[in-house]
Amino acid sequence: DRIQMEGAVELESSDGLVAKTEAATYSQSEGLLRAPGPASFTKGRMSGSSVGMTYDKGRDAIAMLDRASMAMAPDTPDEPPVRITSGSAYFARADRYVRYERDFTLVSGARTLSSALATAYLTDDGARVETLEMRGSSRITGVGDGAGALRAMEADDINLEFAADGRTLAGATLASARPGRAAIELGAAGGTRRIAGQWIDVRFAPDGATASGLTVRESVALTLPAAPKEPPRTITAATLTATAEGGTSLNAARFVDNVEY
Repeated sequence: DRIQMEGAVELESSDGLVAKTEAATYSQSEGLLRAPGPASFTKGRMSGSSVGMTYDKGRDAIAMLDRASMAMAPDTPDEPPVRITSGSAYFARADRYVRYERDFTLVSGARTLSSALATAYLTDDGARVETLEMRGSSRITGVGDGAGALRAMEADDINLEFAADGRTLAGATLASARPGRAAIELGAAGGTRRIAGQWIDVRFAPDGATASGLTVRESVALTLPAAPKEPPRTITAATLTATAEGGTSLNAARFVDNVEY
């Protein structure tokens, strides 16, 4: 019932997943492969490693028990790789999602995402991310740096939607239990515009960085950078909607209810 394997153990699935470790135990009755020490896997452009790994044959799922690390090689040489670390991770291959727990961090070029935990939902072929749900102290930096580009965002929870390439941002929804805790920073002439509220929805232009649509609800506060002979200014309201009329970046805004300038 139980098979003990030691010394450069390597296992390969029919779809190209290759797992390696120095020692493993396989339980035939449970359909579980357990590797207590350092282990790694590769499949196509994706790779991962951890200290302690379990493979559930019936669920077609990999549990990365401690010091989990995953990487996604780029499609083209001019794109940066994606590197993810977390305390642990669960890669449900059949159900096409990866759950990261105990401090999720993703780095890709200048962009950094972090939260207490996160779940990535993958495309049918498992090669790209469709959506990413970040939960607890969520923050994203390095999105863009031009005028109208979203530079950073933070909230209790952030949901991200990606374009077909699995890298370019198509939209983001931010939510927080406390007023003003959800916030984004947009590039502007002479500085940065900060927009805070309790719920924010951002739509992106095709570049995945420039905000082309914006809705903010509950305790809205827009802080404008200082201009020549003018100090920073703040506009508050109950609701804010902004659109890109005749262009790709936001150029028209509408404040509703309890507006103060």
